[in-house]
Amino acid sequence: MAYNRLLGIVSGPKLDKHKIVLEGELARSWEVGPDGLKYTFRLQPNVKFHNVDPINGRAFTARDIVLAYQR
Repeated sequence: MAYNRLLGIVSGPKLDKHKIVLEGELARSWEVGPDGLKYTFRLQPNVKFHNVDPINGRAFTARDIVLAYQR
């Protein structure tokens, strides 16, 4: 089983371990609101789920993220 996240953390031996660097996975870009509480993500185009029941390869949408957080 494999999965993707909206964002991933960049790591490696040459990076400053005291600084977090994010890179997009399912998100191609994102913005943080002025108060730091609102995040706006733009999703990668053409992302689909695996072609198995019950999702059958359907397109990944922002609604999928909302439902995951509401669980």
